[in-house]
Amino acid sequence: MSVIDRLPEHLKNRKTAEAVTAPSALLLAGAGTAAGVLIGAGLPLAILVGAVAYGVRVAFGLPSRRFSSTVP
Repeated sequence: MSVIDRLPEHLKNRKTAEAVTAPSALLLAGAGTAAGVLIGAGLPLAILVGAVAYGVRVAFGLPSRRFSSTVP
């Protein structure tokens, strides 16, 4: 069973794919990691900061469950 198979049905659409691959999300991941390095955090912590920044941006781009039935 793949990761995609485990996703809820309302997340299996184009809007989810666009949120995950959005250039702004990728830039925020890099900027968050760079900021972590610049403040003197260790590399694992800097990577965690970048991952959190990416996750927050993607979460705002995901379709909500209540409007998913109206999207074709």
